[in-house]
Amino acid sequence: LQTGDIDYCQTPSTLDLDYIAEDPTLDLIQMDGTRLNYLVLNVSKDPFKNELVRQAMNYAVNKDDVLSVAANGQGTVWTNFSTPISYGFSEAEGYSYNVEKAKELLAQAGFANGFEFSVLCHDSTARAIAPVLQAQFAAVGIKMNISEVETSLRNSMIKNNEHEACMAAHVVEVSADSNLRLLWYTDFGNNRMKYSNDKVDELLYKALFKQDETARLAMYKEIQETVVKDAACVPLYLET
Repeated sequence: LQTGDIDYCQTPSTLDLDYIAEDPTLDLIQMDGTRLNYLVLNVSKDPFKNELVRQAMNYAVNKDDVLSVAANGQGTVWTNFSTPISYGFSEAEGYSYNVEKAKELLAQAGFANGFEFSVLCHDSTARAIAPVLQAQFAAVGIKMNISEVETSLRNSMIKNNEHEACMAAHVVEVSADSNLRLLWYTDFGNNRMKYSNDKVDELLYKALFKQDETARLAMYKEIQETVVKDAACVPLYLET
């Protein structure tokens, strides 16, 4: 852009946005994004089978710091898996940063001394986020090892259920069914968490055919509240 070799760049790195904004020869156009970065926890494996552990990890994360360091503050911290653009969006209460609460839940789960796990990182965004999470988890006794892998290997490991955790991103969709089903329906789409909840599956199926809009919206609200409580991953921030 600055040399004039190209006239337009759709998604420059967030680390370059300040430089672009300060250059009088360039125009920076920004808008609210729908790409959600999050940490996947594989709930089919210990210790992530334990809901208390997963909730503790959510409490252990300071999302403001993650956003500031990994994305230069360019984005919006987020606690849900839908946004206001999505049909049926509900502001399900997520997890605030609370180190003491995280330690308390880990102790209740039988991990007062913490535990160790590995996270797969496959791109520059994942590699920027992971060290911040690593430091924050260390503060509650959890040792997170960072494993940098190629995207193809990461995808293969997820498909074969060989991962403990991984960094991921989800582009939030307008359709409530597409948005929630991709992430949370058993063995479906981008369900990298290996999450399975019969109630969520049933609600997704029923909502798809429910003609009464009030009842349908209530179903989508219940789904969002349930998956937030179940804490199968740690939502971090929406990119700008």
